Amino acid sequence: MDCHVHIDEIKVHNPEIASYFDKGIGDIKWKGVNVESHTEHIKKDNLEVIYAIYEDPNSLITLRNTAPNCDIRGMYFIREPENPDIEFICDLYRNGLIQGIKVHPVIDNFPLTSENLKIVLGLSRKLRIPILYHSDDRNQYWKLTSPELQESIVKENPDITFLVGHGGAYAKPRLVGNNPATIAYWEGNKTIVSRRNLVIKALELTTFNDNAYYDLTIATNAIKAGIIADFVNRHPGSEEKIIVGTDFPIGLSKATSQLNALAKAGMRPNLVQKVASNRI
Repeated sequence: MDCHVHIDEIKVHNPEIASYFDKGIGDIKWKGVNVESHTEHIKKDNLEVIYAIYEDPNSLITLRNTAPNCDIRGMYFIREPENPDIEFICDLYRNGLIQGIKVHPVIDNFPLTSENLKIVLGLSRKLRIPILYHSDDRNQYWKLTSPELQESIVKENPDITFLVGHGGAYAKPRLVGNNPATIAYWEGNKTIVSRRNLVIKALELTTFNDNAYYDLTIATNAIKAGIIADFVNRHPGSEEKIIVGTDFPIGLSKATSQLNALAKAGMRPNLVQKVASNRI
């Protein structure tokens, strides 16, 4: 399974965020890839189920027609959570094109709160579908998805299933080793957030709340994989709440890469296998 696959390009609409990324309003921040790349991703990892994040329904329909042997579940990306097109979304649901909702507090610049997501939560509740929210670790924006906000929204809405996108911190693949920049990135200081703490708080959130699941992306970073492996080895049952995701096509990640990283980091083989078999 891959719970986190992007099949559309992502544009920046918020002025502050556009400036942060040195983009113009409406510019593409993350490029998409062709449908053949997605079908190859499905084949290489022998994926039976994926959640495909999209804004254009035609992207989902095309992928489903091209990869009929995979259960491709549509995860609609709501870009204006305080003013979504409810009728359009409900039509997508009636046509079988929505099995989940994606929201991104950073790219669309809003704190992850029940108030800001009131309409989205209502849709999730009405349609009985999960919400995947992006969690961030950038020093400028991590507070938009702080552990405290995540805990509040999960506990305030126990009847809704949440997926913690990126498991608390994205984790830059190149930041490994014992150099000062890496240590500061993971352990934090007065001006830099502790990514280790963000990951552990997300694991605690998903372990101790029935309605929250941990999205494994991106665990190919050896330090992040080690944090996850250590936590799971020490907390029986936590492995049941971790779902494999890749954030494809970012970095051409693979589901097997995430799992292999956990195994290499010391997670017990039976626990790695359990993570691989988990479904939402």
